Amino acid sequence: MPRYSSQFGEAVQRVMGSLSPNQASYKTGLSQEYVRRMKLGLVPLRETVEKFAKGLGVDVWPLLIAAGYEEPTDLRELVRRAIKRGEPEISETTLDLAADAVEQVLKRRKREEGGGTGH
Repeated sequence: MPRYSSQFGEAVQRVMGSLSPNQASYKTGLSQEYVRRMKLGLVPLRETVEKFAKGLGVDVWPLLIAAGYEEPTDLRELVRRAIKRGEPEISETTLDLAADAVEQVLKRRKREEGGGTGH
């Protein structure tokens, strides 16, 4: 059964920016329909996430976090990767993905510390 994640769908939409599914399909080698489903939150295999990011020329790490394949344990890693790519300024997309990663960690910690009851 396919797995869906709204966080992954939002991350895909952010990295695609103004690209249409047709344009993203051409760049990534994935079908237009598959790209559309990813925008809706379909979480593909890790290798497909990597292929998608490489085709679009974006850092794969935030997408892997949103897909649940990597743990967002170090926000500095996300920023370090953005700098390494030569981004003169940290992009809005990178900041959004970083904020999502932090939110995911905080939610998980809250669940682990008592199911969100505040204990």
